[in-house]
Amino acid sequence: MKKLRQYRLDLMTSKEIAEYLRCSDLAILPVGCTEFHGPLMPLGTDTLQDTAIALMLAEEWNCVCLPPIPYVYTGASEHWPGTISISPEESIAYVKAVAKSALAAGFHRLVICASHGPMGFMGETIIRSIFRETGEIPILLSPYPKMIEELARDFGRGSEDLNTLGAVTFLGLEGCFDPHAPRDVPAEFSDPSMNRLRAHGIRMPWLFSADHQHTGFRSDISIADGPRALAAMRRAVAALHDLPEHYDAYRRFARRQLEERCWDHDNIWTA
Repeated sequence: MKKLRQYRLDLMTSKEIAEYLRCSDLAILPVGCTEFHGPLMPLGTDTLQDTAIALMLAEEWNCVCLPPIPYVYTGASEHWPGTISISPEESIAYVKAVAKSALAAGFHRLVICASHGPMGFMGETIIRSIFRETGEIPILLSPYPKMIEELARDFGRGSEDLNTLGAVTFLGLEGCFDPHAPRDVPAEFSDPSMNRLRAHGIRMPWLFSADHQHTGFRSDISIADGPRALAAMRRAVAALHDLPEHYDAYRRFARRQLEERCWDHDNIWTA
């Protein structure tokens, strides 16, 4: 991890950050959670994944990575042993406060990196609320779909256990997690009625009622697959190389919108 020191804000000095901010304002904020992921996977699965991905992105973009946030609303895993969950409202308020502080500290291009499912609706609320209040434009990145796509190329299908295996390999934690299971069991919702409701566009709260439901089990992978899983994750990260360029372009556009206030002009109407 020594080679990552130049990207980790928690290992840098205040003087080094002052120098960094003279040439860049880009930063990544990984947001994970601490929750049940079945009998094989670590409770810090999401935090490990997003920390590793954020650090890989920091390497790719040559930018700063903030320390991860490990506690938010967990959702369906809330009552399982080891899960530490706070309410959605508390999660939104806390992550929003951290993000606003980072923006105020000079990291005006802030990428919130979050793969945890409930961070989708919470993250959307956070970035819109900050924009509405301040005009600043943090963005929310969910890297999980790209990771799963690349892992599928090498392993037939992508899965969260492989993503976690690649993450711990990157973080130098090899040996702390073996994804091999004695049999294959797919992840699934707690009851068939949930699939039928979702087919109608319904979203509902739920709880896991069996240990395989969150992530499923695989017998075709093992701890030895760590380097291959990491290589697939690195390909997914490389595919995001131009994201800061598009982020810059959108920020310039949004700023012009706020400055020009086209909605106040008499000639805005076209019909």
